[in-house]
Amino acid sequence: MKKGMWKEIKQAPFFSARSLKAIMPIILYLVLSISNVIFLAMSMKHIPEAVAYAIWSGIVIGFAAVIDQIISKKPMKPATIIFVLMILLGVVGLRLGTN
Repeated sequence: MKKGMWKEIKQAPFFSARSLKAIMPIILYLVLSISNVIFLAMSMKHIPEAVAYAIWSGIVIGFAAVIDQIISKKPMKPATIIFVLMILLGVVGLRLGTN
């Protein structure tokens, strides 16, 4: 390998910290999406599909609201807290109602 060629490879965009920082959300999205499908499929073996999907959606909405507040670092409005808790309460009710 020529000296100049290695220098060019090291300076390629995929070796910089900035590009790795930019690609991490994409990698995280792919990993979480695949795990989302796997765990939803596993849950559908034990409970009806509509209930599993409703529960899964409620959990995702709750996590998304919490993560949004952590990332944006804004205080959560009381109404937002109440409605997210209502969604999560509905998820618990759906789960208890399927037994």
